[in-house]
This record gives sequence, C-alpha cells and structure tokens, in this order.
Amino acid sequence: PVGYSIMDNYISDLGSLRYTPLPIFLDYGAMSSSITMLPFGFYLENILNRVPRTMNDVKELKRNRIRLSNLGMLSFLMGVVGFFGRGLFSEDRTTSLNLHYFFSVVVFSGFIFAGIFFGLVIVLYTTTIPKVIGIYMTCIPIIPGIIFVFTRAPLMEWFMFFSLLIWISAIMITFFR
Repeated sequence: PVGYSIMDNYISDLGSLRYTPLPIFLDYGAMSSSITMLPFGFYLENILNRVPRTMNDVKELKRNRIRLSNLGMLSFLMGVVGFFGRGLFSEDRTTSLNLHYFFSVVVFSGFIFAGIFFGLVIVLYTTTIPKVIGIYMTCIPIIPGIIFVFTRAPLMEWFMFFSLLIWISAIMITFFR
C-alpha cells in the first residue's frame, strides 16, 4: 500500500500491514525458519567440537576450542529464539513492552556473536570449513552491527542481515559439499 525502500524502511516493516497486504508471510517465515535452523546450529557445533588426534595432547587448546564452540552455539540459539520471537511479535502485534524491538535486537546480536565465536574456532583450529569463512564471520558482520547501534539507519540493518546471510549460506554450502 505504501512505498517501501531499504533506504527508509527497516526489515521489520515488511511484516506490517502498512507496507504489505500479507505480512503474515514474513512472520510465519521467520518462525518456521528459526525452527529449521536448529539442526544446522547443532551440526555446526558438532563439526567444530571435533578435535583432531594431533590436538589430544594439548588439553588446554582442546578446552578453549570447545568453550568457543559452546559459546557460539549459545549465541546461535539466542539468535534463533530472537528470530522466532521477531515473527511472533511483529510490528503490528508488538506489546507495550515493545517485544518486537527486543527480539530484533536478540536475533541480530545472537547471530553476530555466533559468527564471532564459531569464526574464531574456524580460524584458530583445524576444521573442514575454509579459514576465509571464519575470518569473514569474525570480522565483517560486527561492522554494520556497530554502525547500526550508533546510527539506527535502516540501510545498516539490511547490511547486518546480508552479512549474516552470507556466512550462514557459505557454511551451508560447505556442508552440502
């Protein structure tokens, strides 16, 4: 009904009757996607927790690898819960507690920190995932996240979204190979 632009509108505006006649597609899409992402997160943690035989002698490195991987999974779960909550409490169905905004912060911060922790495991230790993906995960998504915190610019939210989508897609492609 009203013109939508990524320069002027947040992603969540796509879940509002002001901008789309069927916002339920975005809301249910977010909720169902969050559920289907769970196996991906658990599989990623499982892959990153595997310690090569050469590393068994160095127990502290093994513990640090598992800690980072577990922190990544905890952050990933936080992102998944935020993604589900963002769909459940859309802009049109938010509460007086502004739960839509709360879950939007949770989803982005959860996935950004998951990328940092999982990326550190990939960069610092031997894994089947290319190190360039780990470097990207560790460095790139946090940049638009920090800029968004200070500017609240809708375009930065889109950059955050695409930077997260890139690392998640790159790892999924790696898994399918």
